[in-house]
Amino acid sequence: MCPYPLGEQSGGIARSEADTGETLRENPMFAYELHRMQHAELVRQADTHRLAREAARAARRTGRREPEGG
Repeated sequence: MCPYPLGEQSGGIARSEADTGETLRENPMFAYELHRMQHAELVRQADTHRLAREAARAARRTGRREPEGG
């Protein structure tokens, strides 16, 4: 896991407010690293959503298996 928040939790500068136009054109490695960080964040978010779906599915299955009447 990342030791500092990324993406929605970071509270950083919005993409539209960031002055990255010249920087990305001048430094392709910066653009590449930024892309890698964004990709990693999207993968983490997808994993989180997948785990939440699996947990909800398991809870529903457990609820159906319990005998009625306690």
